[in-house]
Order: sequence, then structure tokens, then C-alpha cells
Amino acid sequence: MNQALKFKWYSIYGQILFDRQLNAAWEKVEANKGSGGIDGETIDSYRYHLKKI
Repeated sequence: MNQALKFKWYSIYGQILFDRQLNAAWEKVEANKGSGGIDGETIDSYRYHLKKI
């Protein structure tokens, strides 16, 4: 298999998995009413920005 093509496939697949993992993590944080991290982002502000996307 062409190495460049193989690399691109894994790169795209990795981004799909990353989005799924990020969404799953967000759902867990929201469900347990987690707190903001070191960046100071609150659940409410994250939710607001998420709706804009």
C-alpha cells in the first residue's frame, strides 16, 4: 500500500476518533456538573460556544 495514502487514512480516522472522544468527554463533564479547568473555561461558556458551531 502507498505509505502516503496509508498515513492520510490514519490521520483522518484519528480526527474522527478524536472528535468522538472529545464529545464523549464533554457529555461526562456536563452530566456530573464538572468544574472549569486551568484555562478558566466554565461549563456554561463551553456550552455557549458549542452551540455556535
